[in-house]
Amino acid sequence: YDPPPISLGDPNKEPRKRYDDLCQQIRSAEAAEAAAMDARSQRNWSIANVVLVLVATIAAGIAATYTWEQASIGRRALISSQRAWMTCNIYPANSFTFTDDGAQIGVRFEGVNVGNAPATNVAIYAWLVTVEDGAIPIGAMQTLSLKAIAKPTAFGATVFANSDLPELPGALAKITSSAIARVTGSDALAPLPVYVIGCIAYSFPSDPSTVHRTVIMKEMTVMGLPVSRGIAPDSRISRVHLVFGDIPGIGFYAD
Repeated sequence: YDPPPISLGDPNKEPRKRYDDLCQQIRSAEAAEAAAMDARSQRNWSIANVVLVLVATIAAGIAATYTWEQASIGRRALISSQRAWMTCNIYPANSFTFTDDGAQIGVRFEGVNVGNAPATNVAIYAWLVTVEDGAIPIGAMQTLSLKAIAKPTAFGATVFANSDLPELPGALAKITSSAIARVTGSDALAPLPVYVIGCIAYSFPSDPSTVHRTVIMKEMTVMGLPVSRGIAPDSRISRVHLVFGDIPGIGFYAD
């Protein structure tokens, strides 16, 4: 009996199979590498696009800023060349009077439009203030005048270029009893440093939406002496005895 022969396979077939497998692996690796390269290329293109968009946005922003600045410069130049400028001076209009609520005085205004355009919606304001921590209350000039022009009048006077402020009813300036007490304490007859602030507010045609101000502050004395209730017969100091003195260097503001 002869057993059937045992097949050991085709000796040329196994190397071929291994070769095919190796080729398949190479092709797979090349495909994976190509996919990776494509993905990286797409990512690079995306980054490049983002960079281009950012650059374009920044360039557009710079151009818009430049255009706005040029327009703003042109607008400021127009306003500067065609605007009103009001001067301001203040005087006592009547007696300084102590009241139960504090003290008050009527203030008379003088002013000239030294600009080259009419001042419109001209309004006047006045306040009495005293020292703050022993110092002249310069900050009150800005604080009070800004608060006043936050609600400007729509029917003020008109002052043409090179013309005087017309005769307007004097503004009433007041100071509260609590403000007086902070300075004089319990001694009602103690000297009371008093400062008068006057403000002329106005607009003009080349800048109608802005309210401009000329603000002045003066020290009120009684012939050089501080105001006090002790020198006020019947709680009143006559206008003829009152002096509004200049405060050099710090008592004036205009915009």
